[in-house]
Amino acid sequence: MKRLMPLFLIVFLFTFSGYASAYDIRINANIPLAEKISGISINPETGTALAAGNETKSLYLIDTLTNAVIKKIPLNIIHSELAEPTGVAVYAKKNQALVSSEDGTLYFIDLSTGNPVKTINTGRTIHAIAINKDSDMLYIGNSNSLVAMDLTIEKTVKERLSTDSK
Repeated sequence: MKRLMPLFLIVFLFTFSGYASAYDIRINANIPLAEKISGISINPETGTALAAGNETKSLYLIDTLTNAVIKKIPLNIIHSELAEPTGVAVYAKKNQALVSSEDGTLYFIDLSTGNPVKTINTGRTIHAIAINKDSDMLYIGNSNSLVAMDLTIEKTVKERLSTDSK
């Protein structure tokens, strides 16, 4: 009986604690895009999901209520030799998508029209991007560095050259 008591307490705690387990996670929908996706972001204003497709070099706009592709925006209209996309982020304040690429270019896309707004070349390979909507800061992950860019002035304001905790 002494051996079973700790096991009983563990089962009791996990059963009645209200915590979710891995068994509670389930897929609600499978949205076929027929290619490898390099990044996904949610527009907090509209609830639309954005995904960057690698092979077609396209930006997918997905309705998260119906789980259907609303629009597919080819990114090669901006630059015919577009490098493979590496990430996507939503700049909700301006209703724009930012798509990063291997060659270090950031592509700004107007989400209302699907038209390109501008490009910025960072000069380095970009692995990931994220936007802090409260501060208008774009964070760019490179090899062994993290760059912070102020989107209001489009300038790098801080760069940490090492990802060490020092």
